Order: sequence, then structure tokens, then C-alpha cells
Amino acid sequence: MTANTVNGSENGARSGAQVLVLLGSPLNVLVLRALEMGPMLQADLRRGAGSPAQTTLRTHLNGLNDLGVIAKHRSNRFPGVLELELTDVGRDLLFVADVLTRWLEHAPDGAKHLGDNAAKAAVNALAEAWSTAILRALAAGPLSLTELDRLISNLSYPSLERRLG
Repeated sequence: MTANTVNGSENGARSGAQVLVLLGSPLNVLVLRALEMGPMLQADLRRGAGSPAQTTLRTHLNGLNDLGVIAKHRSNRFPGVLELELTDVGRDLLFVADVLTRWLEHAPDGAKHLGDNAAKAAVNALAEAWSTAILRALAAGPLSLTELDRLISNLSYPSLERRLG
């Protein structure tokens, strides 16, 4: 997992949007769910996460480790064997994943499941809206596109219209 960005700006994205992008990745969700049961050896985690390519899994694990979501420990059983576990941040992220799962189950066109392609698209749209303050503005009540344009000055009217689409 390389550094995810929202709106093309790693530093300008809101942390909530970054969490949503992180959970929009099916492999990240599989890793979190597998580690929910407790610490695992990397080989067991790979099987529990659907046997992704070793390099792909390693990239995601490094990213999750860098963000403090998981912790890596060398196993005493054999040099070079890694044991992985969720940190407090990872457990908090699982709580967010559970809330997001419930939200996706109530999608207007039928339930979506966190980790599938339809859910990934919905979560990425939610992250995009979050990062541009669209959600915050709409949470206060319904707004026309023109009213929304007046409230969100960092996006052009066409860009705002496209993002809402």
C-alpha cells in the first residue's frame, strides 16, 4: 500500500478521508479482519487475506505498519519470521470499518459489502466528498448546487458538479 491521497494532495486531505481511502482497499480490509482474531504469522495472514501476491501484501503491510495500524514483531521461533498484530489504532479502524459496513448495507440500490468493487467506488466517492467539505456542507441540510458552490470556494462550479455526479 503506497501512500494514499485524496484530491491528489497527500498533505491537504482530511484524516477522515484518508481513513476512508484506507478502508476502500479490499486487501487492507482483509488484513484487518484477519488480525482481528489476534496476532498472526505473515504466512498465515497471507492465507487469511485470500493469498495475494507476496509483494502486494508486503507493500500493504508496510503501509499499515507506517501508519501505526499494525505492529510487526520478529518471531522467536525462527529468524526472519514476522508476527503481525493490530495496534490500538488498528482496532479503532476496525470500529470505523464496522460503521462503514452498516452504512454500505443500506445503499439505495442494494447492500454493498466492504471490500468489493461497488463498495470501493462508494467509499472512494465518500472520501472525495469528505476531503472537499461537501459532506460537511450537506450535513447541515439540503442545498442546491449554486448554494453549495457559494459555500465551497476551493472548487470551481464545474468541478463541484462533476464530483457530485
